Amino acid sequence: MTINSADRNEPPGEVTYIGTDQPETCRFCGSRTDFEELPNEQQLHQCLDCGKRYIVEFDESFEY
Repeated sequence: MTINSADRNEPPGEVTYIGTDQPETCRFCGSRTDFEELPNEQQLHQCLDCGKRYIVEFDESFEY
């Protein structure tokens, strides 16, 4: 994923969401997202429709 430089200056938010084994859709509008891998089992997701960005973290010990 390529995040626009203007978007990169804005923090993705204060909340980190827990990821699941299901495909990720935007937590704000439900549209598809694109993502970039981050360290520590995290992903930076950006909505292809509304443009919102947020972090998803995967925790293997979390029971769904």
